[in-house]
Amino acid sequence: MTTIARTWEGIRPTVDEVDLGNEVFKRIREVIRHGRETGWADDESSFRWSQGGVAQRAWLEPARGALGGTARRLQLRTPVLEGFSASPDQISTLSVVLSVPTLAGLILSTDRPSRLELASSLDVSCGEAGVIARVLSVSAHVQAAEAQGFLTGANELGLAGLSSPVDTSAALAQWLHQGALVGSVDAPSGWSSKQIAACAEGLKARTQGWVVRIPGGICATFPLGRADGARSILEVKAGIAHSSFGMGLSCVLTTPIIGGPLDAMAWNTAEVGPDGLGDALGGWWPNRSGNLTHSSFFPDALYHKSLMPRILLALIRRARECVVRG
Repeated sequence: MTTIARTWEGIRPTVDEVDLGNEVFKRIREVIRHGRETGWADDESSFRWSQGGVAQRAWLEPARGALGGTARRLQLRTPVLEGFSASPDQISTLSVVLSVPTLAGLILSTDRPSRLELASSLDVSCGEAGVIARVLSVSAHVQAAEAQGFLTGANELGLAGLSSPVDTSAALAQWLHQGALVGSVDAPSGWSSKQIAACAEGLKARTQGWVVRIPGGICATFPLGRADGARSILEVKAGIAHSSFGMGLSCVLTTPIIGGPLDAMAWNTAEVGPDGLGDALGGWWPNRSGNLTHSSFFPDALYHKSLMPRILLALIRRARECVVRG
């Protein structure tokens, strides 16, 4: 059993239907405080903490509900780079240094335009307080590890005028890589190709897509609505190995839309912004061919049976939004 799983297990307060957002926050505080994080400073709707020299913050805010009406959205941010000016040298360096997104997208900070942050957001849904708390806890650990990862490219980043805000005197990597996120090799993965295949009909019905089963999951294509017949391609696979976070579920949506890092950051910002709908886990970035691609990786430590429908809905939303953007 992973460190996160042990932390989450046993924290089961009754969900307050009247104020679900506060109940979610209560669980998140309990989950995070059971770990090794320090430096708390929180109020009723936001809190900040530091783990291994990485500063993080989370807060609740009003949002548009995916089905209409109002909702609550949980936001998570982790600063990763300072000194951003969008110079050609910086854009070129980021294209080389940045890894494929896992549970967050890279955005410009709204508080400090020269800061780049990793951003994730989750809609707070009735009856899922514990699941949301678990997702945030795992996402926070993943973002912290990725923030530490920028230190490996410190020389290249420094030449481009970028620096890491991570406190290098605090070691985080060893703890993260020794069980906090990587599940037991003896435990079967919760994500399965059968679960993914069950989503195929939903994808077809909601997106007019073409969907086929492939080893470990599904491959689907969706029309972009352009005269040239261009289509987006989605691959969802279980049992994928990540070099840092163990086994998990991989989702990659590749569009025919050409763009650069600034375009990708703008798309990420839109997903976590006030007009965004649904969960924003993972991130947009141009692949080697320059196609804007959304990638997400859900470690086994994050698995819960109720998450697959949420992941499916987010993928459907992105496929539809690409029609508008394309």
